[in-house]
Formats: sequence, structure tokens, C-alpha cells
Amino acid sequence: MKAQKAVVMCLLLAGVVCGQEEKPLVLVAQSIPYARIVVADMPDHMGISEQVWRLDRTRTVRHAAEILQDYIQRSTGVRVPIVNASAVSAGRPLILVGRSSLTDFVEKERSKLAPEGYLVRREGRRIAIVGEVAGADALSEYRGADRGTLFGVYAFLEQTLGIRWYFPHELGIVVPKRPNLIVSALKLTEAPAFPMRTGAVYDDPDEGEAGLSLPVVRHGNTTGFHANHTCYHWYKFAESHPQVFAIGQDGKPMINADGPGGNKWNHLCYSEPDTLALEMEQIRSFHEQGVQYTELSLLPNDRYIRCVPKDIENIYHCNCERCKAQWREDPPDSKLSEVIFGYMARLAGEIDEEYPGKRLATLGYCGFLRPPRSVEVPDNLDVMLCTVMGNMKLVSPGHWQETTGVIEEWYTALGEDASRLFVFEYLVYPSSDAPMLYPHKLQEWVRFMRGKTSGGFSNGSRPRAGTARHRFALVNGWFWHKLLWNPDADVDALLAGWYRDLFGPAREPMAELFNSAISAWEGAPWGNSVNPGAVSHVHDRFMYEHVYSAELVSKMEALLKQARDAAAGDEEALRRVNYFGEAFEEFFGKAHEFQAAVGPAPSLTIPLLRESPVIDGEGGEAAWEGASAVDLRERRLGGDPVLATRIRLGYRDQVLYVAATCATGGDPVQAESRAHDDEAILGDDCIIVDLAFASEKVLLLPMFYRIAVNAMGAFADGTQIVPLVYEGLHHTRWSPYWTPVDLQAAVSSTEDGWQAEVAIPLSTIPEYTPSSSFRLQVRRQVPKPRLQLAWSPELVESYEVDLQRFGRIALAAE
Repeated sequence: MKAQKAVVMCLLLAGVVCGQEEKPLVLVAQSIPYARIVVADMPDHMGISEQVWRLDRTRTVRHAAEILQDYIQRSTGVRVPIVNASAVSAGRPLILVGRSSLTDFVEKERSKLAPEGYLVRREGRRIAIVGEVAGADALSEYRGADRGTLFGVYAFLEQTLGIRWYFPHELGIVVPKRPNLIVSALKLTEAPAFPMRTGAVYDDPDEGEAGLSLPVVRHGNTTGFHANHTCYHWYKFAESHPQVFAIGQDGKPMINADGPGGNKWNHLCYSEPDTLALEMEQIRSFHEQGVQYTELSLLPNDRYIRCVPKDIENIYHCNCERCKAQWREDPPDSKLSEVIFGYMARLAGEIDEEYPGKRLATLGYCGFLRPPRSVEVPDNLDVMLCTVMGNMKLVSPGHWQETTGVIEEWYTALGEDASRLFVFEYLVYPSSDAPMLYPHKLQEWVRFMRGKTSGGFSNGSRPRAGTARHRFALVNGWFWHKLLWNPDADVDALLAGWYRDLFGPAREPMAELFNSAISAWEGAPWGNSVNPGAVSHVHDRFMYEHVYSAELVSKMEALLKQARDAAAGDEEALRRVNYFGEAFEEFFGKAHEFQAAVGPAPSLTIPLLRESPVIDGEGGEAAWEGASAVDLRERRLGGDPVLATRIRLGYRDQVLYVAATCATGGDPVQAESRAHDDEAILGDDCIIVDLAFASEKVLLLPMFYRIAVNAMGAFADGTQIVPLVYEGLHHTRWSPYWTPVDLQAAVSSTEDGWQAEVAIPLSTIPEYTPSSSFRLQVRRQVPKPRLQLAWSPELVESYEVDLQRFGRIALAAE
């Protein structure tokens, strides 16, 4: 007994118990289960929202009691029995899970709980853990369901035993071992600040049991709202109703009668009256005959009917004259807003007439992101707004202004009614292996959303995205859900708990490691620019020069080593350090690859050839003697090439001569003979020569001259114009207007590849003078598997060009 009293006193001093108003109540001590876990004889159904809006009615509150029983046993080693309320023994301590005949002392307070709320109270020997039960005004899916007790069980376990769920993996669960469970007064009350909280963190079937994400994120959705792309089923009308399908740029309908097909198929014409009529027929068939016309999660419920265009409508949309007449040019992210929301307004009107009280759920997405200007948004239309620029880029002032501005526009358009506006967030954008952690900015974002939206869905990262991307995303996803429950939570205290509970003796170096990453991402010199296009992008040049410098990466590597050394005597802490350490190491590797490629672009003086080579594709005559030879490397970072490609360069009589020897590894050549200046040549196995000349004309668009020769000898010559510039990078557009009449090209085949020769008359380039220097890049491009090689590493993505990374060329004097 003395030992037990000592244990109680230690627990009190340690702050494990909650308050001092009542004497300690012993629930478990010295391997004895003094308490009983009690549920009603007929327990309520569980109110867990699984993924979207459908309730799992296979579970009752007894499931919450079993979770409580399981974790008490994991912590104390003692299994506390579960009994029904009618079988309770007098005098025992009772943990009452869910409402029953024994929870009368909290019923008045429980009945006032907000949706999904819970309370935990003690009175004498009774501890009640009870939740909000959905009333008659809730969705039929939820009526009578207990939507809060399970969350109360999690809170009880956290408060009394120090149990934590940080990510859905057995390593993410922290269960301190305690010989006793002794509590004093308990007074916990909480409900989520946002009713819709789905996505962001997912179960990994390869790393843990299903369902671990629920205690980590405590997701829910009591609104009934859910929206995603819903028109994939329309292909079945390809033959009977071809008029409802979108017209492509080629003037032909975008129809695939065999099935959903690729993204460009089965987009609809939203100006065609038959489209709306056919949509309503499908909705009626569901309500009148129970016909499931789309996937289960997107079917109507008793509050919402759902309609969203197919994905990437901004790229593949109808080009008929009726739709084009509604296009708007400014801003470019909302070109289709009048078309799409005009259709949604008409559909909402039909729904209101036939199904009074029903609402229409839709998205604001790529190409129709902002509210329409010429269409009045109906009162029964609710919108989920896609933050397609990437939530992790909210650290950039420009992206913050852009994204919050769109939210404000929709909030106004929807009558300043937060219950009508939701967010479809993208924790997967921007895509990078670098840690993009931003808990403080994330809190600012969630606080901004409070009062303007009802929460939403976050498209998080799954394990298949890669070790670094998935594991860093777990941190962001955990914070996102924590803040949707309580936007005013202490972020730094949450971080401190994460480090302490997961990493134990390694908490200090791991805290410094993670905090270094947080400070780097949140404090980078972003500026106010906003990337053009639908999806936010952070180029590796910015990432590994301005966010994660070589010095910072080196410091972080040292911190990871310190953490591993500190955790060496604690197996579980070391496993957790290594779990995130593997993600950091993947990031370190990418950073080193980039930083090894950084440096000045190469320079070369091209020698004067003794005579002009004959352009026959053979490349073997004596005229090529003395030419400079360079080997092409992996284009982006200069890594070892998969296929060997050697380039020779020479100069004579104002003509640049280029010869290429291209290995194919014994595979067939991937090229087809095409007409001159066919841009499709750039998609073949081809050699590309780019020449850039400085211009003093300030208003001249940046451009360079391009010659591409494929393995069949077809060639294209023209210019690449670079009208879009951001972060020093250029998005290019092909123009075939430069056509040098004296350009020559020829190819020949070898046993394991092909050879090419090109003669480029520099005198046909307006900016060229015999004494001028210029920039040169030589590339090779192979379609499958996609391979890009280059003379000078460009440190850019495949669709970008950095002219400063071209090699600097001088020509030997003639």
C-alpha cells in the first residue's frame, strides 16, 4: 500500500493527472484492473466519417471501448474488462464510454456538444467519455450516430497515459509504459473548428495496420459535401449522344466509346442543351430507380447532388463557337469560368425545381478557378476551391496573395457564407524531395480559412511518391489536421512534443534538424512572383542555392549523424531517427547531385577546319581532323549517360559543322521520316543544336535558333521563343520562321547506332558577325525511355530553358 501511495504521489507531481479537486482514483495498479470499461447494453453507432461522407455503420461505440481497453493494456500490461451498463458491480471505478444509463451526470452538458465534439468528466468513481450524437437535422447517414466518443477516448489516453499518434505506422505510435493508471479530476471538452477534415495522411498497407490514420488525424465530415471529377462515366453515351462531347482544336469531338481512356477523352460541351438534359436524366434515374450512374462516393446523398467536369479541363475543353464566345482572357486561370459555372447555375436551377432543398456540389479548378463575372451564383450551389498552386508554396508572398485572393472572391460570391465554401488542398505540390515544412505558415493559412470556409480535403502524399516526399508530407499532414481541430494550437509546443516523444535521447539534434528545415522553407527569399500555369513549381536551382545551400545541407547531415549517435542505446528511438533519416538522406543525395553540377557553363573555342567536310552522314573524312570533341551527359545534372553520344565541332567559311555519333544500345532507332520543319521531329531520337546570341534590343523577346536532325535524316530549323519568364527560367515556344537555305544535314546507320552531320550557315543568323561570340547547346533526345543528354548541364526541368547554362563559344580566326 505504501508503494501504491508513492506511485500516486509521483504521478500527481509529474502532471499526468488533471487537476487536484478530487482524490486520486485508481483504475489500474500493481497489475490489477480495479476499473471496468462500461458501454450501454445497446451502444450507439459510431459516427466516423470514412474518407468522404459515408458513415461506417458496422461499428458501434463498443469499438471505442475496445480501443481504450487495447491501449490501456499496451501501456500498463493490464486488460481492463468491458461490461454492459446493466452488469456493473457496485463500488468499482467505472470508465463510461458513450452515453448510457450511467452517464446521467453529464447528459445535459453532452447534449450541447458541437458536431463531433466530446467531453471527459469525472464524478466520484465514474469517468464519462461521451460524444455528440447527431440529431434529426443531420444527414440521414448520421442521424442517431455518436460522432465524438472515439475522439474522447483518444484524448483520455493522451491525457492520462501520454499516448501519442504521430503518423500511421507502428513507429508513429508512442505508448509510455506505466505500471499504474491513476487519475484525479478530469475536465476535457473539445470539438473540431472545421466540420470537413479529410485526406492529407493515408494508411500505408505495407507499413502498418489499416485504420492507423484515424487516431493520427481524426478526420471527419459532417457536412455531406464531397466533390471530385464526376464525368468519367459519360463515355457510355458516345454513340447515342455524340453532340454532348467537347470539340477539340482540330474540330473533331473528343470521344472514346471504349471506356474512360486518357485525359483528353470524354470532355463535355457545357453549352450544348442536351448535356444538361442528359445530366438530369441520370440524376432522375438515381432518385427514382436507384440506378448508380457514377462511382459510389460521388452519388447524391440527401443533401447534395454532385457535378464536376473531367480533370485538366483547362487543357482539353470544348472549342465550339458557343463555348468560345464565353471564354475570358483575364485572368488565365479562369478562362472557362463563365462556361462551367454558367452550366452549374442552370443545373442548380433544375435541381432546385425538381428536388427542393437539395444542393449542388462542384469544384473551382484549373481553367475555372475564380467565380464567374456574368453568371449569378445560385443559392443552392456550394463550391470546393482547389488550391492548385500548392499549399506548401504559401510561404511565398506572391502565392499567399494569389490563393487567399481567390478564397476571398469566392467567399463574397457565395454570400459570405462559410458553410458553402470548401478547399481542395494540395500538400503534394510543389513536388520535391526536399523537406518543405511550414507549420507556422500553415497555422496562418488555417486561421485565414476560419470563418470563410468549412475546411476541406487535402491531397497528400502516398508512400509510392518516394521515401522523402511521403515521410516529410506526414509532418505537414499531421499539422494540417491538428490545426483544423484547433487553429490556435501552440505550434512550437506541438513540435517540441513531436521531437521529445518520437526521438527520446536524440530529441535535441532531431529538433535542430527539423527546425533548420522549417526555417529554411518558411524564411527563403521568395519574392512576390507567382509561377504561371496551374501547378506551383520550385526549381532545384532555387531550392538548392537559396533554400538549402551546400553549407546548410552539410550542417543538417552532421545533425543527423549526431542524432543517430545519441539514439544508439535506444532501439526504438534509433528506428524513428532512421525512419526520417532515410528521407533526409534521399534529400541530401539530390542536393549533392545538384550542387556538384553547379558552376560556370563550359566555354570552348571551336577550331578552324582545314577544309569543309562533305555532309554525307559518314563523318569519317580527313576534313574532320582537329575538330573539338565533347561527350554529352545527362542533361539536367551532368550525370553519366545511359547511351553514349559524342559530338564533334568545327568551323570554316562562316559555317558551323556538327557531327554526332549516337549509340542505341542495339535497340531499333526510334524515329520516323517526316517533312521538313515538322515540330514532331523534336520527339524522335534526334540531335538538337541551339545557338543563342546576345541582343541589345530591350523589347525583343528572348529567343535562340534551333536545328534538330532525327535518326532518319529529317530535320527542322527554326527558333524557340521564350515569352514566359519566372525565377530566371524560360518556357519556350517553337517557331519555324528561320529557314536557312544553305543548311545541310545527313545521317547514316551503324551497327549499334547512327551518325549525323550538320552544316549550319551562321551568316543566315541576323545577330551573327564573324567576330562575335555566342552561346551553344547540343542535346540528344530519345523518346522511350525518356532520355535527355546535353553538353552543358542545364539544372532545369525538361520543359524549361536557362540560356545562361548554354556553353560559351568563340570561333578560331580564319
